[in-house]
Amino acid sequence: LVVVISVLSQMGFGGSRVAVSLYALELGASQFTVGVIVALYSLCPMFFSIAIGRVSDRVPARFPMILGSVMMAAALLLPLASQGIVLLCVSALLLGSGHLVFSIPLEAGVGGIGGPQYRARNYALITMGWSIANFLGPLITGFSIDTIGHQRVFWVLSAFVALPILMLWWWPRLLP
Repeated sequence: LVVVISVLSQMGFGGSRVAVSLYALELGASQFTVGVIVALYSLCPMFFSIAIGRVSDRVPARFPMILGSVMMAAALLLPLASQGIVLLCVSALLLGSGHLVFSIPLEAGVGGIGGPQYRARNYALITMGWSIANFLGPLITGFSIDTIGHQRVFWVLSAFVALPILMLWWWPRLLP
């Protein structure tokens, strides 16, 4: 279940990079502007990763993972509120931050499942899951844009990142 949660989250996050980029181009943004928007995904993680890591060490992994998923879901719903490059910039900032808030405690929690003898296996499973998600997320996003349009794809992606919220809520003992 932990791998499923991480795959769903990563599918939404990875797909969002494609959706946000293509939607920005659809709205008439220049290639430079699209580059800036994609760079904004990494701005908050660049400055706050150590602080978030410290906080994650002090609280159960479940709480920041839920918070990160909520941040990503909200960020994916922003482009539905109004068309505009500014909202895509805010969305990218929130998506990068939410992904960081989700991923750091996930990695720490995965390391503790089953004890030290399973640590390498657990990280390998999560990494394989992320690889699958990084393939499926953009693929599903591109297909969805072609079939339902640029704005509606954000509903699909927000569903991917919202499912981990429900799973973590219903199975509180999923992570140590």
